[in-house]
Amino acid sequence: MRADEFIGRHELLALDIDRLHLVATSADGALPEARMRAVVSRELLELCSVLAGHFASEEASLLASTSGVAARGADALEELHREHGRILAQLRHLAETAESLPIDVLKLRISDVLDAVGEHERSEVRRVSEVDAGR
Repeated sequence: MRADEFIGRHELLALDIDRLHLVATSADGALPEARMRAVVSRELLELCSVLAGHFASEEASLLASTSGVAARGADALEELHREHGRILAQLRHLAETAESLPIDVLKLRISDVLDAVGEHERSEVRRVSEVDAGR
């Protein structure tokens, strides 16, 4: 996958992340608490689904591009797989506990997870751009 395609996919993913960020940073009382929890849970599960597909695509693309590069390619793929697994586990756990957390704590945890997702995605874009520039 070329760097411009990879970056384009990340820009689309950013819109899904932004939607959850807007919910997490909304003013207290923007929605009744039960409705806010329903929206948050739905958005978290939706982001999990979108990210799972996005991550699988990235890993398949990396596997194809590193198939001839023995240890280094395998190490990069394994690290990427671990990072993806951690992020998805955090999001799923947050979705599962959304009903039991106070709204302010829930919003803070969402912001923390989204910051981690954003940093991970920016790091990937930098790495792919560097590799693409070196070809």
